[in-house]
Amino acid sequence: MSGFMTSTFHETRTSIADLWREPRRVGVWALFLVAYALLDRASALFLPGVGVLTPWDLAGGLAFGFLVAEGPAAAILVALADFADDFLVPGARPPIHDLALAATVTGLSYGLAAVWLRANKTSRLAGQRDLIRLAIAGALAALAHVSADFLLLGRWSLLAQDSWRAALPAAWMGAFVGILIVAPLLMLPRGTGQPFTRRCALEAALMAAVLMSVMALALRSRPGDWFPYFYMLFLPQIWVAGRFGATGAALGNVLVQAGLMSFFLTQPTLRGMILGYQVRFLALVATILFLGCTVTERRRFEAALRQRQEELARISRLTLAGEMAAALAHQLNQPLMAVMAFARSAQRLQENGSGAAAHEAIDETVAQAERAAAIVRSLREFIGRSTPSRAALSYEDLLRQAAQLAEPQCLRAGVRLAYEVEQGLPEVWVDAAQVQQVLLNLVQNAVDALAGLPGRRIVVLSARRDADGQVEAEVRDSGLGVPTEIEARLFEPFASDKPRGMGLGLTVCRGLVEAQGGRLWLAENQPGRCAFRFTLPVAGPGALRLSA
Repeated sequence: MSGFMTSTFHETRTSIADLWREPRRVGVWALFLVAYALLDRASALFLPGVGVLTPWDLAGGLAFGFLVAEGPAAAILVALADFADDFLVPGARPPIHDLALAATVTGLSYGLAAVWLRANKTSRLAGQRDLIRLAIAGALAALAHVSADFLLLGRWSLLAQDSWRAALPAAWMGAFVGILIVAPLLMLPRGTGQPFTRRCALEAALMAAVLMSVMALALRSRPGDWFPYFYMLFLPQIWVAGRFGATGAALGNVLVQAGLMSFFLTQPTLRGMILGYQVRFLALVATILFLGCTVTERRRFEAALRQRQEELARISRLTLAGEMAAALAHQLNQPLMAVMAFARSAQRLQENGSGAAAHEAIDETVAQAERAAAIVRSLREFIGRSTPSRAALSYEDLLRQAAQLAEPQCLRAGVRLAYEVEQGLPEVWVDAAQVQQVLLNLVQNAVDALAGLPGRRIVVLSARRDADGQVEAEVRDSGLGVPTEIEARLFEPFASDKPRGMGLGLTVCRGLVEAQGGRLWLAENQPGRCAFRFTLPVAGPGALRLSA
């Protein structure tokens, strides 16, 4: 505990010392003071109807979020802002030392809560755990804040009819609601991988319009029935949070808060009902925030999973490249030997004065050298690229390149590799390295399935256009097929019937195909004919076109 307090004090002292060297930060602190004063005055608009209690402490919520974002040094600024706003309230006020002590408790409690959140890496609402920590810290800090106001400023005596035992929970709820509404705006997650496009803007505008329409219906009341349609606000809020995650949830809560404040300002006779709606509003705010954080957390996990799949695919390519190295040495040996033979022939022909024949021999030398270079280049491209780069490509070219990489392994295993491509196939919109990875993994599985089998052993790579207009590729072998006990969980991780297999190849293949916008499945499974098929999207007009 002493170490924690020491590090906190050191961070605060360092932040204050460095403040004046950062003009931008000085501007942020000044902007906070202005915003705090405005929000505090906005809450004070309700004081005539409900005594000194407000149903929301938006200024306190701003102070809490500001401390989480800026660090413990800002606690001094929060205490000064709280003191100044209480001191400048017109009318009778408590002694200055009580105002100063209450403001100090507010800055200290909110500051310690923010320090605890920052120490637990909860400066951003990236998931459920972050929201739970925010709720716990906010609830305790709000309790300390309102307790100090009641005990030091004597606010229970200013209440019209309520006792402090009833008023304290209501004041705490108002402070807690303010934290859950405003603080998340300063703790929004970054790097969700969801760019805000024009379509997203249109969706957000539609959602805001629907939310305001529902709010107009929900904010109706009559004597004896407080807001009977209030819970209809959950429906558009769930829609917003499900689409835009924590960011949408926080902004949606702010929009509902603004609508509620506007409603009560225009209905002075209903201000006595404000405290009665607090529990409902707290349930709405907390539920939508929880849903939004859950969506954001899931998207973050999905992005991390895609990244791991890409890394796994790269590792798989490197492993496969190592296994192919010996076979490629044999394949490269032929064009390199031809290069040497043609070069020596050209040398002898030139010495004998046969210029035309020497020129032809040199051309053949260049052709064989280019063939060897193409083999090396295709292998380097296969193992070297990890970032997906989609373009319009000829699937037939992709298939032939993959066959060229897989042929040495097939020859070594005594397996014949053939391919059948339907004429006139359109170009596909894919990442070349990832599609080749899928083809080579499927060919590798087929070769393994044919190992040790007698008779005709063949692997056929084919492609045609399916009924939906996509290109449908197939890798078929003449083996015994997939065992029945494995078939049901074939694409699950670690499902394998190979003695040394890890069971990740097909899982990676399916992830790569789905990343291209297609799907992969086991199409046929019987002795003598086992086929895997996958689809690839067709390139649209205007797509970037590259040669495979």
